Amino acid sequence: MHEGFYQFRGNFYDKKNQVDILGWAWDSANPTKKLDLDLLVNGNILANIRAESLDEKLIAKGIGDGKYAFSYTIADATKLPLFCDFAIKLSNDPFTLKNNGLRSYLNSYFFLHIPKTGGTSLRQLLEERLATCDILPDPLCMRRFNGLYPPPEVLTSLSRLERVKFRMLRGHYHYDFQHLLPPPCIIITVLREPVERTISHIRMLTRDSKEFNHSTIAQFVDEHIEQLDNFQTRFFCKQVYQRNDAVEIDDKLQGQKFIPTDIPLNDKDCEDALGKLRAIDYVGVQDQLEGFADLLLGTDTAKTLGQLNRSPACEEIDDKTVQKIERHVEYDRVLYNEAKRLYEEKSGH
Repeated sequence: MHEGFYQFRGNFYDKKNQVDILGWAWDSANPTKKLDLDLLVNGNILANIRAESLDEKLIAKGIGDGKYAFSYTIADATKLPLFCDFAIKLSNDPFTLKNNGLRSYLNSYFFLHIPKTGGTSLRQLLEERLATCDILPDPLCMRRFNGLYPPPEVLTSLSRLERVKFRMLRGHYHYDFQHLLPPPCIIITVLREPVERTISHIRMLTRDSKEFNHSTIAQFVDEHIEQLDNFQTRFFCKQVYQRNDAVEIDDKLQGQKFIPTDIPLNDKDCEDALGKLRAIDYVGVQDQLEGFADLLLGTDTAKTLGQLNRSPACEEIDDKTVQKIERHVEYDRVLYNEAKRLYEEKSGH
């Protein structure tokens, strides 16, 4: 009778690239036989392993002479596919070892979806790689909020045990919401040219919001542009608020909000945001969305990547209005230029 387990170990919290896979396997009906195993990634053999090393703990458990342990080191996990499922099975045999850890995959994922950056199209491609039950918030939760992402407190009210079953978080949530998922967490985001993004956002608000649906773009900019002040940068700023008090991000995610738009950002906020942007695993830009999707998924997605949730262009924008917008995207411009550099560096383009 075959029996065995495995688990992952690695410096996940420090974002190191090395991952160790440890476990044991034996045939209780033939304890002198040492088993050969296949390590599979997405169904393909990555390595062959023999379970023959001594583990004193196995002797203590009464498992033969204890020489049934194995280990395998992935020196650079960044070279693995972005979405990868692991399995360990007997060579030339269907028997598969059980995962003694919390999951049979290496990474969790956070798609930090900044509105009006083309993220809805990309999100759908990412979700196709996962089961519905792996995604937070799940479709049922989103239906409760008319198809929209639920407010942050809905997610932060989940216990750690409830959250650990999810493999991907996606939504209009702050950078620090990566801590809702177990590490290592791969973060993905897309930025857009700031004036274009702001105009697209205004079009959506004047189309869909009762508060603004009688406004022209120029009127919105004159009266409400502060509401979109450096909108992209605020997803990454270090300072967050719980009620009126600044809090550190750890397990204190209850009630977290972005820096309110009536509080102007400063150069230090921009530096904090740049530091977090540079720490993100995959940064794309909207005008290179198809190439970014190819970089993420390793396939030619150009034919399948649509543009969903797109605001129609129907109103000419005068230069004066554009200049007013530009004054409110100063830090967004800095982040966008850095996002372009990061994408070019990662993609080799």
